[in-house]
Amino acid sequence: MNASVSLTVIGILLVVIGIIFTAIPQVVNKYVFGELTGEAEQIAASGRLIVGGCAITIGLVAFFCRNFPTSEARMVLLALGTGSIILFITVLSSKFRGYDKYISVPPLVAFLIIALLAFTSI
Repeated sequence: MNASVSLTVIGILLVVIGIIFTAIPQVVNKYVFGELTGEAEQIAASGRLIVGGCAITIGLVAFFCRNFPTSEARMVLLALGTGSIILFITVLSSKFRGYDKYISVPPLVAFLIIALLAFTSI
């Protein structure tokens, strides 16, 4: 896949994830954490809004870079792929560090898809 198509797909994927996180943070939290009550639900929803905003921002950067010359687009893809691997490891480490009882699979899959798209297009 060429760099332009990869940046377009990655950008759209991240923007969609970000919109979901910001539009329905309580539903995302319920899926990720199970039932939360009171202040914990509000704090977790606030965290989802922040994560959603970050995903939209990074997605827009990727999308707007899709028409870069090949060498510059490859650098953006390298950064996105490396960042996705770091996020994958960070999420995975939450279980081994004792912060979470189980690992949510959808973000891990999303980070791997982004990394694969990025690294196969370099």
